[in-house]
Amino acid sequence: MVPPSNLLVHIFTLSSLAFMAQGKQLNYKFPYGPYTARPDQEVSLREAQELCDLDLSCAGITSLPDPKKNGTNRILAHSFLPIVMNETYKSPKHFTFHAGKVKDSNILEVRHGDMSVGEAKDYCHDRLNCVAFFHPVYNPTLELSNPDNITFVSSIESFEPDSRDEWRTFVANDLSRANSVNHSSLSYSEIVSVEHPFKSCCTKTEIPTIEQIQAVDTLERISCDISRKDFFENYEKRRKPVMLVGCNKDWKAQDRWSYEKLIPRFDNSSTWRATIGNNEKLKEDVAWSDIASSMVQNSPFYIFDQLDHKEGKKLEEDYEWPGPIQGGDLYGSLNDFPEDYGSKRWFCVGTGGTGTDPHMDPLGTDAWNTVIKGHKWWIVYPERVTDEEDLECDDECSVPIPSARHWYASVGINAARSEYDNGDRPFHILQKPGETIYLPYGRVHSVFNMDDTIAITANYGSEGNFDEVWKTVVTDGEKRHWRKLYYQVFNKEQRRRARESEYWHPDEYVDDEEDENVVNEEDIHSILHNLKKRLSGDDVNAKRESFMTLSKLINSDGDDNDNILRAVFNSRLAESIIDGLEDPSYVMVLRSLRVIGHIVS
Repeated sequence: MVPPSNLLVHIFTLSSLAFMAQGKQLNYKFPYGPYTARPDQEVSLREAQELCDLDLSCAGITSLPDPKKNGTNRILAHSFLPIVMNETYKSPKHFTFHAGKVKDSNILEVRHGDMSVGEAKDYCHDRLNCVAFFHPVYNPTLELSNPDNITFVSSIESFEPDSRDEWRTFVANDLSRANSVNHSSLSYSEIVSVEHPFKSCCTKTEIPTIEQIQAVDTLERISCDISRKDFFENYEKRRKPVMLVGCNKDWKAQDRWSYEKLIPRFDNSSTWRATIGNNEKLKEDVAWSDIASSMVQNSPFYIFDQLDHKEGKKLEEDYEWPGPIQGGDLYGSLNDFPEDYGSKRWFCVGTGGTGTDPHMDPLGTDAWNTVIKGHKWWIVYPERVTDEEDLECDDECSVPIPSARHWYASVGINAARSEYDNGDRPFHILQKPGETIYLPYGRVHSVFNMDDTIAITANYGSEGNFDEVWKTVVTDGEKRHWRKLYYQVFNKEQRRRARESEYWHPDEYVDDEEDENVVNEEDIHSILHNLKKRLSGDDVNAKRESFMTLSKLINSDGDDNDNILRAVFNSRLAESIIDGLEDPSYVMVLRSLRVIGHIVS
């Protein structure tokens, strides 16, 4: 029996839900083989089934009574199933993934560069004599969608595991074809993991061309003239990436952002967050004079800096937020959130061959990025991929100090050929001048400059990602941050969602030394201003009466003033006031004010 693989250790460390097979006597005659692993940890049957369906290498599971623990079962996971007993759950997936190459077999057909892995699965599945197919990972033609060749076989006599992710094999998870497989040659691979089943061996340096990337780019393009409402409903709310076209057509940046015009624009002694030469680690204090020299000499450099310092602010008049995104930033009113993070706007300038590591944007933020000059190659991973560290260059099989080029030429180039679950695969995007990409939170991605590139990007808190934004403000911010959002920015529906979230009441999560009942003068005036602004309708006298009554209560003198402030900020009373202000009849407004007056009188 082979020991549990890293994959299974990852799967079966999850806590058991105590869901066991009921009323079945499990058969011990199941033909165990090297394709079966027995984890040491307990796991529920239901959870094991769900995880098996997600795992590319899992053909099915079997649950057996544990002889050491009466009344409990142990799970066996299989990467191949020669037969299925009554006690075995067979995953509905048509193929299981095996890292390696079929050695001895009967070859049915070899296809050369005209078929994707997904198409190969359909092709093999439709032919009853097709047992498996395998392909090399690296494609010498640098074609991004299809392997260089795919070999289909009608039998498997032996299999050679591969620890460097140079060959990949898919074996049919079909009992009618199992007799054609020497299953003693198959085993659970110790190199496969649930989150990232493919190795990241960074050894190559040849990058595909702009034309090759564009040929596989299927991202939807839409006009930047789309309304804010339509953009939110169709893209932000649905968490759907898209490319906006023409957002920058009237920007001054169109004329001002070139190496020639940027060089004299900034003080040579000013410092920027950048890299110079082949050192890819960003430094906080690179002199503009050194950057300008790199521009003139056409030597490698990369700027990724916020626009919050004196020199950076000079660029603010050159651009504006894309129209469909304007007004959509829930963080927009929180100028100091999060602390020391800045305004979340970034100036991106770099020579060809520079790029980012795989990463997920922070703080629950969506992002937009507009290219003024050059071309960017984006690789966007499925939502299933959440840990960017699984994508980083593997020290065991990479060059000693891999560069960005090594990663893109070795790992990124194979992304679209790397399936995760449910057929989801990463996709390639070529971003051209005048295009603005929108990327929702939660998508691991990487970006490579194909040539000299100048761009502007920003992160923002979208209502489409409301739950994550509220969680971030509550857990990473201070009390004043969530108060400002809840009482001054959120509408009635957003406040309801905040109250129904697991992060209500926020005081339970905010680490703040401030007494929860203390309200400063700035808070009072902000809320007054907000309440006045929220009053709607044509009845000016009603609006004035409501505002003046509340103002009189809050600004009253005497010992009861603290009690008045507490009453205003009491969650239920404050909510009834704000909700009342959205009632056109104003009846609830005045009723709420009388309630406060009664309590503090």
